[in-house]
Amino acid sequence: MLYKIHCEESSLKKIEVFKDSLIMKEFFYGLNNRIYNYHHTDFGYFLFDHFNSKIYKYKVIVKKSKIVNKVLIDTINESEIAQDVKGEYFYTNDFNESSEIFDRFVNLCSKG
Repeated sequence: MLYKIHCEESSLKKIEVFKDSLIMKEFFYGLNNRIYNYHHTDFGYFLFDHFNSKIYKYKVIVKKSKIVNKVLIDTINESEIAQDVKGEYFYTNDFNESSEIFDRFVNLCSKG
């Protein structure tokens, strides 16, 4: 995994996560705290935008890690309880991962 850190005035604003040169996730911090999860399938490229307790699913076209087109195809409540293949229940909220990533990299922005 490759992490690209974006700082603004000594504050962590955004982290991009890449795997094999494909963007996998973006974590945004500050007033518009949100998570973008990208999924690559045989049917195309999908973006799951976690924002304001909702997940917005988009079909997207990405060029050079930038979204050039997106079409909303579904909206889901974020904090749903789901069941995995083993029959165990879990929350579908990904913000714990966002906090862990933030804690891991926040000190890099404060270094001059």
